[in-house]
Amino acid sequence: MNNKSIFVSVIIPVYNNNQQLKTCLMALQNQTYSHDNYEIIVIDNGSEESLKQALESLIKNFDNVILTQEKTPGSYIARNKGISLAKGDLFAFTDSDCIPTQTWLEKGVKMLLDNPQCGLVAGKIEVFTPPNE
Repeated sequence: MNNKSIFVSVIIPVYNNNQQLKTCLMALQNQTYSHDNYEIIVIDNGSEESLKQALESLIKNFDNVILTQEKTPGSYIARNKGISLAKGDLFAFTDSDCIPTQTWLEKGVKMLLDNPQCGLVAGKIEVFTPPNE
């Protein structure tokens, strides 16, 4: 199996984080991995603010974003909801306050394919402070 035939489900739990979710989705839009080979599942985990508002400006640029809801609190419960809807051969997990690099999916899939004994891949994490904080 090569990279081009691996479909990935990107799963993002979110709670009251519209602005950073927009940044995360824009980073996912700019992936070097083929847009036809991944879906993005955003799980609203009982937010008090409207996620629809955050997605309105981006939705026209994405045909692969699914928005769903999980009212039971907890990011793991939200991720499990995303898994239940996922169509991917692989799952990629990120959070709404993360900004994946452009090659995040491509390199992750390649690493898993090049190392069949490997069950998961984690990348470098750099902590940053958003400009308006």
